[in-house]
Amino acid sequence: MLFRLLVASTAVLAAVLGVGYHYFRPLYPRRLAIIECEGGTDKAAHGHRADTPPLQRAFERHGYHADIIFFADDHASWLAKELPRNYTAVMSRVDPGDYLYCTEGRLHAFLRTLNASGMVVFNHPDIQHKMGSKASLLKLEGMPLANPDAYHYHSFEHFVSHFAAILPQMAADGRMRVLKQNRGSKGEGVWRVAVNLTSGGVMGVLAEEKTVDEQQQQAQRVVLDRRNGKAEGRDGKGKGNGNGNGNGNASTGSSSNSKALIVPKKASIQLTPDTMLVLTEAKDNHEESRTFQNFTSFFERYFEEQGDSVVNQAYLTRISEGEIRVILSGRTILKVVERRPDASTNSDAFSANLGAMATHDYYDPRERPSIVDFLHSQLGEMLDRLDVSEPPVLWTCDFIRDGPPERTVYILSEINAACVGFSGHPPLADLVAQRVIDTVERIKRGR
Repeated sequence: MLFRLLVASTAVLAAVLGVGYHYFRPLYPRRLAIIECEGGTDKAAHGHRADTPPLQRAFERHGYHADIIFFADDHASWLAKELPRNYTAVMSRVDPGDYLYCTEGRLHAFLRTLNASGMVVFNHPDIQHKMGSKASLLKLEGMPLANPDAYHYHSFEHFVSHFAAILPQMAADGRMRVLKQNRGSKGEGVWRVAVNLTSGGVMGVLAEEKTVDEQQQQAQRVVLDRRNGKAEGRDGKGKGNGNGNGNGNASTGSSSNSKALIVPKKASIQLTPDTMLVLTEAKDNHEESRTFQNFTSFFERYFEEQGDSVVNQAYLTRISEGEIRVILSGRTILKVVERRPDASTNSDAFSANLGAMATHDYYDPRERPSIVDFLHSQLGEMLDRLDVSEPPVLWTCDFIRDGPPERTVYILSEINAACVGFSGHPPLADLVAQRVIDTVERIKRGR
């Protein structure tokens, strides 16, 4: 209370003398702004991210006053002038995504302006781009943690021609792919793609149907999903008719007849624009059926809206066991999180998001020595390849298990350096707050 009275008195004195707050900064250097954007899919009932209030209270416990401030594009110039006068540091708690009044480009320009004014920014946009884009994973090619079967499409034309070329062999092998928009969070724009071999638009000789052991034959199985009835199209262009006939509609009806089919690796399969694909989004495990022609048109938005690119990777079937998230501060591992999909209603679920009812269990690094030791062995080279000398104060690496259980390897599926959520473990707020404060104090001492 005394501290806040001092700040208020300073504000009055500044107004009387006609000078700015910055002349009195030595009186209250321990102030931090937490930036959010209104709207989005990451807000709790109180209007903030679920982990923001615990973080705010943690800063207060450690002697820093923290205010939550909503950023909007229209207020960027005003905030860029006012925040440096009142705060020493700023922490962005904004996920890449869609917001009512905030765009990623304006937000990042705003954060760069604050950094240039002398404020300490967490995490700097340049670091977010270097580490957090899906394309950054391809810079790790050849490392033990990299997915060896991956492509990067820089243009929509390249995507269409290449994906059409690999689909027949993908269908013949009974494999699936994962397509990821370059920027995004919480599984948005991350799609698992399978060919529906019982639909129209597939020509060729298939093997005899038979039951197989799922663990041993996963690489040669195709989940065939026949749908009945009509469903509302997810792209907002009308109602789907359940057959994805290229008119811009997507079927989301319930599965009525799913079964396994062995496909010979030497099968002669030809696909057409009417070949049906089954798409599952990692955000919430929802499925859509689209023709190949409609599918490519649907994916064009990830090149147009993002002005960016798409990454194509082999689908790792052991994602059904969950992801392993490693939470780091700098080069120090804070926590290991087992993020397990909810298989209670869908045995094929692969989303590790809390919003998709996944479970998140937090562990001390000493309780998970295998993944911790592996990441430590890879960390130096990984950061060198990403051109990051000083990793951010809060970031994560997500891994998927691969290979047979007796020879498990860990494949890096994503790096998050933008806005790491920890609503499932509020006590982490104190660790994060202390790390942020230590960094601010170190930078201030060096000035």
